[in-house]
Amino acid sequence: MKRPKRRIRTFAKTAPKTKEKKLIENAKKLAKDPFILLPTCNDKGAEKVIIKVRKRIEKVWKNRNDIKKLEKLANKKGIEGAVAGTLMLIHSEKAPYLASARIGNRDIMYALRGKARKELLIAVQNFDDPILRLLGFRELAMKNKICLYSWDNGFVCSRGDSKPPEDFNKFVFDKIGLRFEKDIAHCSHIDKKRLRNGEPDKEDYLRIKWKNIVIGVCRSCANKSNKNTLFEMSKYFIDPNIGDTSVKIVSRLPELKGEIDELNDYLDGKITDAQLLSKTIEKWKKKLKSSDRRILIADGKSYDTVEEFIDSLKPNRYEKIGLEFILS
Repeated sequence: MKRPKRRIRTFAKTAPKTKEKKLIENAKKLAKDPFILLPTCNDKGAEKVIIKVRKRIEKVWKNRNDIKKLEKLANKKGIEGAVAGTLMLIHSEKAPYLASARIGNRDIMYALRGKARKELLIAVQNFDDPILRLLGFRELAMKNKICLYSWDNGFVCSRGDSKPPEDFNKFVFDKIGLRFEKDIAHCSHIDKKRLRNGEPDKEDYLRIKWKNIVIGVCRSCANKSNKNTLFEMSKYFIDPNIGDTSVKIVSRLPELKGEIDELNDYLDGKITDAQLLSKTIEKWKKKLKSSDRRILIADGKSYDTVEEFIDSLKPNRYEKIGLEFILS
């Protein structure tokens, strides 16, 4: 599974005073404590990686009062270059012209200083934004096999095989409107036990297995939300093992099953939960209709024998005789 891509398009704009003020305020906060942009480490493996970044940032921070040295350090292309470029703002006390990048459905304004990549500048200058700060650590996380989890009250990194923090889970599933209990996140229409076991329920549903968590969204809720659940979740984390994520569709009819042709489009964030469910179920229905297999269905439930099917309809004596004749 590929991680959904974040497209970044850049434009130049005159800075609104509120945004200019915010960027300068954040630069001043970095001047006091440059490490506020770094995640907290939950284990020694992740800590070993972040310590190296911390040392690079510290070298820049020691020169925070020397504009000439900052200008030179801002030419570095790593995150330390972005920190140097951002710290330059406290010397000018203004940023009249800003670059504007389109990230998803948001226009993000940032001060273009030095030669650091724009995603690093955006991350450093918006270190208090749970989505944007992740832009500064994607490459690092993928290369070193560490996970990053970012939410309103926390920013944490850990080994790639670790479980997500409980507070993160509560935050992200609340964001996308799902109930979260232990290792199950689901809409209210799906039975937890059936979801855990991947069994049919009253409605067709999308079943996602990410790390230790099973996620379920029924077709009705998918139609209402018009979202891609996995894509919405992935705005708040970086997982180098996201390729291990399982995405399946469970039909209320056990006979409807097969390959999911649009899976790659879903994993790339191109289609929603509802579109994936609709397209897949329709293809499975067509395939089943074209087969020689006889399926007996009543009120959304399938039956193995004619007798069970007829009994479910509760016909009178004459109707039963007619049905037995037709289905024999």
